[in-house]
Amino acid sequence: MTSLSTGSTLIWFLADLEAVAAHYAETTAWHFLIACFKACDLDIAEFLRNTPKEVQSKEQEIMRDAGELRERVRRQCDDVTRARRKLRQALGNGGQQKVETPLHRTADARAVFERAASRANFRNDKLRPADLFDSLMEWIVQGPIEGKLTEFADELLGIPPRHPAPGQRDGGPQKPDAEGHKAVAGVAPGEKKA
Repeated sequence: MTSLSTGSTLIWFLADLEAVAAHYAETTAWHFLIACFKACDLDIAEFLRNTPKEVQSKEQEIMRDAGELRERVRRQCDDVTRARRKLRQALGNGGQQKVETPLHRTADARAVFERAASRANFRNDKLRPADLFDSLMEWIVQGPIEGKLTEFADELLGIPPRHPAPGQRDGGPQKPDAEGHKAVAGVAPGEKKA
């Protein structure tokens, strides 16, 4: 198994915190994306002041990981804080009253980690947060995204808003408007042609 950099361990820790706060029984790939966004807004130096000495001793690696991650994330979205908040809202509440820790990752989250590990192995390196973020972006592009997450994913990927299907507006079926629909003479069933 590919080892995790200290920065990747931090991302995992943040993802688990997000999942617990949102009452999810497992940590989803989306929670890892929220964690990547959160790490970009985090004052790493301040964060490290409040960690055990063992973690503080890895400051250089964590700063390197954070810098690479910020670069990747900022290329993908302009306002990281807004993206994180919008994703939290789209993801919603997991509905679990009591969440047992430690959490397990969902199958999608494990698949993202496998993809990220392949990137790291190719470089003969540890799995870094940038590997995880790149793999999350690939997962979003390839995966079936549903519900409120579709709008978030489209915006993140720069896909224009999807237009409603014909007869759909504001999310619900529309009834024909008698004023706006005029029959063409001789076309309606049972109508005699002139």
